[in-house]
Amino acid sequence: MNVKLRRIELGIQQQEFAKQLGIGRSTLLKIEKGSYDNVKIGLAKKIAEALDSTVQELFFND
Repeated sequence: MNVKLRRIELGIQQQEFAKQLGIGRSTLLKIEKGSYDNVKIGLAKKIAEALDSTVQELFFND
């Protein structure tokens, strides 16, 4: 998962980003670690848009 790397590149704090997405910080932490298996497509798109990226780049490219 490249979510964490992209978020850090943009200088966005984890707590701030979770709030922006409307999810808990613990959920964001799991998404960033790749241990959250049920990322809904709507949330994935919201994350990609907020990070000026694509779902493919953030979730499927290693």
